[in-house]
Amino acid sequence: SSPSSSSSHRSGCGSKQLIVMAMMQLHGFRRLYECFRVHRFSRKSCQHIIVTAGGICFYLMATLTPVVDLPGGFAFGCSFCSSHSSSSHDRSTTTVAMNCCTISLGIVLFLLGSYHQHRCHRILADIRWKNKGLSAPRLSQQSPRRRARRRRQQPLQQRETSVSYGGEKGVRDDNDNSSRYSVPYGDWFQHVSSPHYLAEILIYAAFVIVSKTATQMLCFVWVASNLCITAHKTHRWYLTQFSGYEQLGRKAVIPLVL
Repeated sequence: SSPSSSSSHRSGCGSKQLIVMAMMQLHGFRRLYECFRVHRFSRKSCQHIIVTAGGICFYLMATLTPVVDLPGGFAFGCSFCSSHSSSSHDRSTTTVAMNCCTISLGIVLFLLGSYHQHRCHRILADIRWKNKGLSAPRLSQQSPRRRARRRRQQPLQQRETSVSYGGEKGVRDDNDNSSRYSVPYGDWFQHVSSPHYLAEILIYAAFVIVSKTATQMLCFVWVASNLCITAHKTHRWYLTQFSGYEQLGRKAVIPLVL
């Protein structure tokens, strides 16, 4: 290929990695905001130090993946769907158009996953606030039809002493009502038990769609496999702790599939 087409290819790859980097930064800042302003962590919750260290290492390395995929990085060229057409004219018409479509699709998927993950985190935090006897932070108003359906669905209250929810473990204290749980309703909770995990998977899928690199694909496979396993355990916990939960017809993380 000509030097001009090679330069154009490198410039396009660099732009895609910069977009992925920007989306990762937005995702990180939103999750940091949610940790301080949305989530209600139990005082008795705990996590193994190895799990914590592994998570920190992964996210630090994940934020560097767009850098190594930039032109000049050691992973540059590891694209699983790069195409080299025979003429620069074909490249300028078909490849550029496809890049615009995939980048747009990835951005829309990223925004969709981010929006629903934030809403699901709000719903989970709202349960903690209500069980604590406090006023929950303001959440988007639901439609009258959904409010009527939610009133007909009696929340299933947990009766067990040991609790384990969303990766958190603790022991219920009679003086600490925030440790009590009820089944969440609303948004994607109507379809799966762990919609916030589904949203996280969609976010990493958006990184793959935009970047088209093997590096992001590896990150996606790692995140998706771990979250599917965790969601399956959470779903089994719901089934064992809440009688009649199976009647809701929810899957673990992927609607109608898993």
